[in-house]
Amino acid sequence: MKTPRIAWIQPEDQNRLRQPGDPQMIDDAPLVLREAMRSTAESRGCLSVPVDELDRLVEQNFPGRDLTDGQAARLGSEFDADYVVYGVLDGWKRGALFGRSTTVGFRLTLVDRSGAVLASLTHQGTAAQEDPSDAARHMAQQAADSLIAAWGGCAAGN
Repeated sequence: MKTPRIAWIQPEDQNRLRQPGDPQMIDDAPLVLREAMRSTAESRGCLSVPVDELDRLVEQNFPGRDLTDGQAARLGSEFDADYVVYGVLDGWKRGALFGRSTTVGFRLTLVDRSGAVLASLTHQGTAAQEDPSDAARHMAQQAADSLIAAWGGCAAGN
């Protein structure tokens, strides 16, 4: 079995929980999410395309984002990726002792080289007073494992 190459496109930030001037919001939430998924997949034997180059290509060609399945597949093909994971960060907010819980939410799509959708995932989670980055890392590991299963594993024996 050939080890697949994965293009991990940073999720588009459409955080519906963001409020102007909120000091607890971080701008790198999509990066935290992507890196946790990529790290999990690599620990399972998958190969990733160079993310810095992929990020530059995405920003140059789709600065406003709203990618289609075909566009995501074409971005991956620039790096000879077998599969592309892309999506949207829907929610990211730290909770409080009294009031709203920490919330992380995202939607992901997995496409192959032709742009055919192999899987769509929606993850939404809450936790009491937890750093949203910690919650996202845990959820991202679960998401990565689901995606790996959808494309049939990473390396021989996985």
